[in-house]
Amino acid sequence: MNNLPVAPLDIKLSSVEIEKGKEIVSKLVGNEKRTICLFTFATGAKCYSTEWWEVFYGKLKKEFPEYNFIEVLPVENVSQISFKAPTFYSKDVFEIGSVIANTDLFIGADSGIMHLASATGTPTLGLFSVTYLNKYKPYHGLNTGVNANGNSIDDCLKLVESILLKTKGRNEILIVGEKKIKN
Repeated sequence: MNNLPVAPLDIKLSSVEIEKGKEIVSKLVGNEKRTICLFTFATGAKCYSTEWWEVFYGKLKKEFPEYNFIEVLPVENVSQISFKAPTFYSKDVFEIGSVIANTDLFIGADSGIMHLASATGTPTLGLFSVTYLNKYKPYHGLNTGVNANGNSIDDCLKLVESILLKTKGRNEILIVGEKKIKN
């Protein structure tokens, strides 16, 4: 058994990539409010139902009206919230990462995009249902995972609130050389 700590992921976005992501988010939301990024798709049994996401998204909007919401779409162009939030899609993983890096929180099912979000330094909440939470959850910083089958949507919202409270004042992205620092 390997008990060594998991190394943090870092996509190492450049200042140019960060700035491009900031412009994309600004065009999507059209205001200066903080932003939560959603990824509502996952493969196979990891994908939560449209009904689950509709309830979750409705409660998110009600509980956090001071936030914008954007949705990163998969190549399949699927939205489990019926395209109710502004959407973004790209085939460029660095461009997707730059958009996520300019948000305050990423919420998504266990997927590659969840790990990409974690690698941008954006606080990440991974939603787990069938895979091993403690093995595959996003690690480090304000990242965490939750078994959404064993916890209610309200429990998930409490985690969102906890993470967002810890990110107050961290919504500015500073560029030092080519390194991104969330303040």
